[in-house]
Amino acid sequence: MAERASNGAAGHPSGDERFGVLEKALKRSRYSQDQLIEILHVAQGVFGYLSEDVLIYVGRELKLPLSRVFGVATFYHLFTFEEPGEHGATVCTGTACFVKGADRIVDALAAEFHV
Repeated sequence: MAERASNGAAGHPSGDERFGVLEKALKRSRYSQDQLIEILHVAQGVFGYLSEDVLIYVGRELKLPLSRVFGVATFYHLFTFEEPGEHGATVCTGTACFVKGADRIVDALAAEFHV
């Protein structure tokens, strides 16, 4: 197996130490393309979301085209692509909650907090 040029934070142009954590997960998976979903979960856990930079990095390290990485990431609803806000809120929007006015609560929160 060829030696990898990447060595975590030192190998990433940003110098972001979180890439070192991601690199450890990649090494544990032995850079297996079959571990893409698990690596994406690790990346989201470390970064809080999947940025384009992170998706490119994962694709490069697993030797996968960006289209495949992005396709897998967008297929699963558990992955997010925007940096999370400082605070989060969850409002039930199921049928019973909707009947009781959940849509008005969501609209009021969106208007109040400009989200």
